[in-house]
Amino acid sequence: MASGEYIGILESDDFAELTMYEKLYSTAHENELDMVKSSFWFYYGTGVPQNEKYEIASKSTEKRTFCPAWDFDAPMEMVEFFNLKPSIWSAIYRTEFIRQNGIRFLETPGASFQDTSFNFKVMALAKRVQILREAFVHYRQDNESSSINSQSKVFCVCDEYAEIKRFLETNPFNRGMLECVCNRIKYDAYMWNFDRLSPKYRYLFVEQISREFCEDFKTGTMDSTFFEEYKWQSVKALVEDPVGWYTEKALNQPGYSTKELMEIKQSLSYRIGRMITFVPRKIKGGIQSVKDDGVVYTFKLACKKILRRLLWKEIPRSR
Repeated sequence: MASGEYIGILESDDFAELTMYEKLYSTAHENELDMVKSSFWFYYGTGVPQNEKYEIASKSTEKRTFCPAWDFDAPMEMVEFFNLKPSIWSAIYRTEFIRQNGIRFLETPGASFQDTSFNFKVMALAKRVQILREAFVHYRQDNESSSINSQSKVFCVCDEYAEIKRFLETNPFNRGMLECVCNRIKYDAYMWNFDRLSPKYRYLFVEQISREFCEDFKTGTMDSTFFEEYKWQSVKALVEDPVGWYTEKALNQPGYSTKELMEIKQSLSYRIGRMITFVPRKIKGGIQSVKDDGVVYTFKLACKKILRRLLWKEIPRSR
């Protein structure tokens, strides 16, 4: 039914800044984009409302025009771009692009994780994409009925990746490298889903994803160059011995209460460990910040953090 030049999708439990669509449209129209996507806010409305900004772009990538399927030289660069938060509601899409390519949502009960396959199809087919650091949408985190808090939707994310597989099989021009990218980001999505499931569902899920990745290895669409080494070892172990993988992953990982976590953080051994690793962590973070945002921005950010430490006492936040 949409009749505009671009389509925006805003979910009913979230809300957006009044200037959002004006700014996204002006960017998209001026640059003839198939999609433009902005950063967003994690919004907590319980008690005192809080917003936490989630930036999807660095200064080096902001407002650059990409063709996601072709413009990256290194496999991990492509993985990083395709692995951006789907956040379909923080973007607008050229209507003609969506209709010409037949990009549709997978119609499943409860609309669970439907942004997964939709976002992948857009990234795979779009020729001109920009991402922005500015945030507009307030993405609600404390709606008890939302998908992020549902423990019952165990295999919905698997349905989305089955749809992506179907999409790639019917679009041979977009297969090849994109199949490897798909399996890499599928690993991250499945690990996220595993962590959010209640214990009684976890091993059922492990059996399912072990079978899927086993089939991916057989078809030759698993490529180590798209994985960090520890993730590559993890997915191989998941395929070779799902019971052993589950035992190590689920049963040997302690679940701490908030009180226990506070006690650990206040312990002497924890503080000593943080002190020992402080300098290496800051150096590594600084190097990455220089790569992403440049020397000047990194220096200003460091100065702000130092001043904040000196002038303000940190107050623990609660939700």
